[in-house]
Amino acid sequence: MGNKNGKAFLSEEDLSYITSHTSLDRSQVDSYYKNFLTDHPKGKINLKSFKKMIEEAYPDSKNVDKFAKHVFRMYDANDDGSIDFQEFMVILYVLSSGGPEDNLKQIFKVFDINRNGSINMKEMKKIVKDLSALKDPKGPKGKKEQEAMAKGSSRRWTRMTM
Repeated sequence: MGNKNGKAFLSEEDLSYITSHTSLDRSQVDSYYKNFLTDHPKGKINLKSFKKMIEEAYPDSKNVDKFAKHVFRMYDANDDGSIDFQEFMVILYVLSSGGPEDNLKQIFKVFDINRNGSINMKEMKKIVKDLSALKDPKGPKGKKEQEAMAKGSSRRWTRMTM
């Protein structure tokens, strides 16, 4: 992503990258970029803005902070603390139009908290705990359902690693 006179712009290199990694043509990418800049004039999404987007997308969910951080990490491919348009479009495209293997790679990124290329039991438990926290613990099944999810993930982990 470029920056000219303090304004974000989509470079030719970025445009080529997005069109080669998605099925979008140049005019579609330009249109999406204009919309992106309407909401994010600096051309980037920080964690605070991303959390707000998640809260708006999942209004009935509780405790979205931790979940948002994990998903943000997946989008923030270069680990610079923000999501630029290129990162946003490629992941969005993969999640909406990618095949099962592409989707699995993105899910793996969510679980691989320390980005070392593998998932350990601690990471798995943390993600399951944070995902289960999205449900209201005071709801009809609440705490019992969260505990069952954690136990189930431990059993599956044991079977996978045997």
